[in-house]
Formats: sequence, structure tokens, C-alpha cells
Amino acid sequence: MGFIKVRATSKLRREMHDVRQRHRHFKEAKFGEISRKSLPFYFDVVEMLAASDARIGGSVYDARKHSSARIRRGWFKPGWPASWYWAM
Repeated sequence: MGFIKVRATSKLRREMHDVRQRHRHFKEAKFGEISRKSLPFYFDVVEMLAASDARIGGSVYDARKHSSARIRRGWFKPGWPASWYWAM
């Protein structure tokens, strides 16, 4: 599970759109699905994020120990603007 926090959401969205168009990658970007063919796309995504003001975070969970039924809704803290979070 991961997140990207940015101040200039629209700028990053345009840049991501440009990278997707350039590589013709229109499905959801998942790092678990990296292949030799998609590697240039992911390199460009990482370079784009490194050049931006994005803050990136994430966690790794063992799905064998945690079922989706246990995940609590509303894990965003009150007062956090939803615009800071953007799904790739």
C-alpha cells in the first residue's frame, strides 16, 4: 500500500499523463508488474517523481496474515485534504 503526497496535484497529473502517453501505458501502474517491456515506463515515472515535490510513502503487508475484512475504513486523519493523495 502506498501514497504520493504533492502540493501541485494538477502539475504532477499532467506530467504523469504525458509519461503514460509517451509509453502507451494506460492501465494502473503497479510495481509488482514490472517487466522488461514496461521497465522504461517505470524508469520515467521514478525520474518524474524524483524531480517533483512529491513525498512518497508506503507499507508492505503480508496478505496471508491480514484479510481485507480486518482493514478499518477511514484511515485518513481528520483534516487531511484528499487532494494530497493521488492514485497512480
